[in-house]
Amino acid sequence: MNARGWRVLLIGGPSGLGKSTVAERIGTRAGVPACELDEIARSLPECQAFFEFNRWTTPGEALPFALFATACQAVGRVLHTEVPRLIRDNESLIIEGQWIGPETAARLCEDPSVAAVFVLEDDFEETLAGRIGRKRKNARRGIYQPNEWDRVFARFCHEYGRRLRDECTTLRVPFVERRPLETLAERIAEAAALRPSPFTR
Repeated sequence: MNARGWRVLLIGGPSGLGKSTVAERIGTRAGVPACELDEIARSLPECQAFFEFNRWTTPGEALPFALFATACQAVGRVLHTEVPRLIRDNESLIIEGQWIGPETAARLCEDPSVAAVFVLEDDFEETLAGRIGRKRKNARRGIYQPNEWDRVFARFCHEYGRRLRDECTTLRVPFVERRPLETLAERIAEAAALRPSPFTR
């Protein structure tokens, strides 16, 4: 095992909390490439219903947790194939995305070469701000005001974060608070190195 304590690091958590940025930062310091799971999710048929909801639903509809769970399970099956392959091939990688579920993370962390940490945010307004910041970055706009759909999606992310907190606690999967942002990379790295033994049945 290397000094950082892992070969593959999974970073999970709701969308818009800075996981991509912090994964790149940790990767640069550790000399390990980082990748997002969005493109993989978009390529899987099981994920399409969630993406269609995300694009076309009107505010006020029920939040799509069942669709999202199906999408996470599909991505999880890919991870259960690809992460062991990375370990066998002696490759290192940081994988981040909202599609990583705590149970998938716990199972993969049964291999001591794999670590997982989730990033969580309790405050709804901070979750909304993350959503707005991501859209502003993607659109390269200087100012962006949230619309109703931004609030619907932020509400989904906020509730998903609450569910993640409960699942991570039950499964003994490490998680860190998003703020303060200045120390997020260091706290993720520390949690990954000092992770407890994952839940096993």
